[in-house]
Order: sequence, then C-alpha cells, then structure tokens
Amino acid sequence: MKIKWNNNNIVFSYCAEADLNGITSMLSKQSVCEHLLFGPNKEEDTLAYFSP
Repeated sequence: MKIKWNNNNIVFSYCAEADLNGITSMLSKQSVCEHLLFGPNKEEDTLAYFSP
C-alpha cells in the first residue's frame, strides 16, 4: 500500500502515531479550530479519538 506521495517540493503522507502529539496540540488551539467544523478539543480527547 502506498503511504507517501511526492509532487514537486510537497510531500503528502498518512498520519502516523508519531504525529499525534503535534496534531493534538494544534487541535486544542482556538485560532486553528475557527477554520474547522469542530474544536477546540482537549488534547487528551483528540489523542483518544485518533489513537490506534
């Protein structure tokens, strides 16, 4: 299964477990979540949702 795509200088890949701390921190910020349909969330709630 392909998990990484490259296009010029941009790399797209699936989220990995190592990325979760950064994602939970980002989704706890009001300034980020004003552009989303959800949030801000507590970091532990986001971690519980995305954790395997």
